[in-house]
Amino acid sequence: MPDGADLILDGTHRAVAALRARAHVTVFLYVLLGPTDPTILPDLAHHLHR
Repeated sequence: MPDGADLILDGTHRAVAALRARAHVTVFLYVLLGPTDPTILPDLAHHLHR
């Protein structure tokens, strides 16, 4: 993200629920580094502040 923040595109509600419940979880994380262009990933349009 432009401000250096991280963005979880899928499963956010599950991650938040596990954190709030203080549950023991295993997270499989795939990090993609690339352009933050909403034409490539339309969901990004909701998170980019230009």
